[in-house]
Amino acid sequence: METGLLSDDPRLADTCLKATAGYLSLYENQFGPYPFPKFAIVEKFFPTG
Repeated sequence: METGLLSDDPRLADTCLKATAGYLSLYENQFGPYPFPKFAIVEKFFPTG
């Protein structure tokens, strides 16, 4: 897993990666292994939802 954040914030990156690992584990238990070789969290300027 990797992050692409707008600012160099190792604590935020670590928090995002730990939370994502937990969610991926949860969903893998329900649906099977994550089917892609990578997962990236990318922050962008404009908020989306």
